[in-house]
Amino acid sequence: MIWSKSHAGADSDVICYKQYKPQTSRLAALTFRTYFDGDLKEYVSGLVIYEKSKTSIPIVFEDEQSIDSKKSGVTEYKRSWLEIVDGKVIGRYIENGSDNGNQFGRSLDYINFRNRSTVSFFFD
Repeated sequence: MIWSKSHAGADSDVICYKQYKPQTSRLAALTFRTYFDGDLKEYVSGLVIYEKSKTSIPIVFEDEQSIDSKKSGVTEYKRSWLEIVDGKVIGRYIENGSDNGNQFGRSLDYINFRNRSTVSFFFD
């Protein structure tokens, strides 16, 4: 699910991702909200809210990489966001997608800096 909202030069996107947990046959979900500053023409910050959590985790934009495919004419991108807790960077979220309008090709990887584990989520 994706929502978009615009206000005075700022756009907000909300994307829901899920992760299948085979050991429990359950789906874990999170909401990924990002803010794009239209005046600066760049992403600036965001929030992550995990399913069943009452608190949000702040994220700040780190980097974007784009790859143009000459064959298909589609631009693929990777955006990285740093997770901030108690003023410390404790993880990184990496969004993967393309500009072809196929939202189901989107994915999100989370890297925990404490234990170096990676968790992958898919678009809901």
